[in-house]
Amino acid sequence: MNLYWRKEPNEFVSDYADKIVSNKNRLGESERVLFDLLIKRMTTGSYEADIYFQGLINNDEFYHINQLFGGSRYAVLQHILGDEYAVKYVAWLDKMALIPYTSGYYRRPVRSANAYLLLGKALDDLKDFLAIVASGLPFEMILEGGRTEDERKFISDISFHQLMSVEIDAGNTAVIEKVKDIICSDNNAGRISYSLLQGIVMSNNRELYELEGKLLLAARLQEGLRQSICETMDSGTADAFIYLFNLIRTNDLQRYSSVKRVVGVWTGLVNEANADCINQKLMDLIGMVLTDPAYVESCLKSEDSIEVYLALWAKGFFKLTDLYTCADIIMKEGVKHKIQVLFYYLVATQDDQLREMFSKQALVQYSDDLSVVAAFLGSYMHSVSMGYYSFRKEDRSYFESLAEAKRHYEILKDIYRRVPKKQEYSPFIFP
Repeated sequence: MNLYWRKEPNEFVSDYADKIVSNKNRLGESERVLFDLLIKRMTTGSYEADIYFQGLINNDEFYHINQLFGGSRYAVLQHILGDEYAVKYVAWLDKMALIPYTSGYYRRPVRSANAYLLLGKALDDLKDFLAIVASGLPFEMILEGGRTEDERKFISDISFHQLMSVEIDAGNTAVIEKVKDIICSDNNAGRISYSLLQGIVMSNNRELYELEGKLLLAARLQEGLRQSICETMDSGTADAFIYLFNLIRTNDLQRYSSVKRVVGVWTGLVNEANADCINQKLMDLIGMVLTDPAYVESCLKSEDSIEVYLALWAKGFFKLTDLYTCADIIMKEGVKHKIQVLFYYLVATQDDQLREMFSKQALVQYSDDLSVVAAFLGSYMHSVSMGYYSFRKEDRSYFESLAEAKRHYEILKDIYRRVPKKQEYSPFIFP
């Protein structure tokens, strides 16, 4: 059984994978169904396992991601990983609520325990856990990147930061000392990988944050290393990010172009074309919304779009559910530029349900202003695929009733009539 497209990585996992497949009859009937779906996902990329779990979430059988393998499903996890690593995987699921779930160039650090948002990443991580268990390689050696060319190819095809953070938080001395050795070594070129840096910031180990911070300050003349640290520091805990961010801010590291670009990714306020807008004033503002909850509340009442945006950003940064109340207030207040800012931020949450909930409300309340429509229309029915070859929603759950659907249709038709052939809003949202 092949989990990877390259021959070398499969040689490390195929025997173990074949063994658990051949022994699946030890599982009960319903557990075998889930096992087969998970193996199919790992080998073919099928989303049937995702649909299976989404069904459980939709039926309110669980909400928190750490319940993914609750009840009889835990036997499936034990069969795949063995008792020891099943416990470690569940420990990782516990940590996921403290780690941003967003991904890609347009990610902003947003945290949630909602299994609906974390499901895909959790199942991707299961494959990495399986690969590490199946390989039989010592974990400290995996941290080093491998000894042979085949080992290096295998390790480059997996991510180990999830397990690394779990081992660090469990107090695994061998792992902690190995990480320290790699970070502090005079010859660490090629040994410091993205996964290693992510594993540090995903842990709760302040000493390792400080070592990474010293490495960041020492990397002033190493653009590649500095960029790697900055590109991974938003993938961990809030404490890790705040610690490293304050090092950047107080040492004026934002003067480097690579840091300016990364600040743009973290916040969504700038892109590569206008990265020079990152200045000390903005860095100080970010620092304040990350450390002063009272200041965040005052920013939500501000007339300044950037202050409003960063207040929303700070809410999602710590816990997405904290965003709901202030989003409701903004929608009820009806201040145009704040509604525009809200929908600009909601895109960053990568939460289709949240975007659609507020865009439905905005369609009914604020469709008379086309500049507001421009802000929310991209979120409206965002999860409903319209393409000819696209997967189409068939549960018809988007609208609460046929009457609501007809009402929205009439509003959309009216918007269509009023839209001119060409309409541009510039500047839009931010000056």
